[in-house]
Amino acid sequence: MRKYFLLSAAALMMATNVNASSAPEYADVKVSAEVEIAQKIDCTNVDFGTIILKSDRGSEYVMMNPDSGNNSKSSGIFSWSGGENANCGASASGISLLGDEEFIELANTTNSSSLSITFEPQMIDGYIGGTLRFPLDNEEDSEYVLAGTYVGSFTVVQYPEE
Repeated sequence: MRKYFLLSAAALMMATNVNASSAPEYADVKVSAEVEIAQKIDCTNVDFGTIILKSDRGSEYVMMNPDSGNNSKSSGIFSWSGGENANCGASASGISLLGDEEFIELANTTNSSSLSITFEPQMIDGYIGGTLRFPLDNEEDSEYVLAGTYVGSFTVVQYPEE
């Protein structure tokens, strides 16, 4: 009898272990978030004015320096007039681009088959200027920078000083 009792006790223990390992498991997980409300910064727009490219040009640029006003252009730019840096106000010093973009793509709103141009923003003391770059025309694929209005946008953010 003792032999059967030990055998049935061992069988019961094995059966209980098998049931325990196949039972579902669970965990309670806490979810939390810290929410901050961003206030809108009023900024004017970056306006490069009117740029006239030479037809026999290379890869060109125009640059508006946000702090010194020393603007420059490459030799393939025939004419450049106008142009204003964005102004986010003196209280917006320390603004930066939201995200990790280094270049902002500007698309031709007049002719969608045009190559896009890029803008590399530079921010100093609440002013935003930078460099506008025109790619080399790709004659093999019939891709060109065409006349028209080019538009793009980006978001700046100013984090509170700690």
